[in-house]
Amino acid sequence: MKTFLIFCCSFFILTSCSQVKVEQKEDFVALRRPQQLFILPFSTVMVPNAVSEGFFDRLVDNLNQGQATTGLEFVILKQDPQVIGTKWLSEHTYVAGEISAYVEDRGSTTVSLRAKTRLIYYAAGAAEPSLKLSYPAEVFYEKDYQTMDAARLQLAEKIADQLAQKLLETLAGS
Repeated sequence: MKTFLIFCCSFFILTSCSQVKVEQKEDFVALRRPQQLFILPFSTVMVPNAVSEGFFDRLVDNLNQGQATTGLEFVILKQDPQVIGTKWLSEHTYVAGEISAYVEDRGSTTVSLRAKTRLIYYAAGAAEPSLKLSYPAEVFYEKDYQTMDAARLQLAEKIADQLAQKLLETLAGS
């Protein structure tokens, strides 16, 4: 019972405090429609494939669902940015990002998964990013009720849902 109470209190505290942090430059301008927004693969370091792939797939799905409201076309670039080249990237609007600080804290009955994610928006012709979204996320679960794979997917979906929603809102000018 004590573990359950700790779990509930921690869950409430973390879910109420964890929001997407937005850093927006003064020169940020929402995209004119219709226009393409390219999505580069996110860099990851020591992040399980279930999290990185689950995140990217869900992010792209969410952005494509928002296509009707934004009028933007989202195009996935599957190549490494070094292969694409800096000249091409500087001429196009794109987002890139990273998933970092991934930690799995395993207790005797509960597990906590944490990660920090950053999405960076580069406008065509701009030398510096004009928008940065940061989102630290955490998921708790009890070993008796959920598997590690399910918790990893839950973390990936939580991050993707929050970042996609905030990006779509920002691009729409809300």
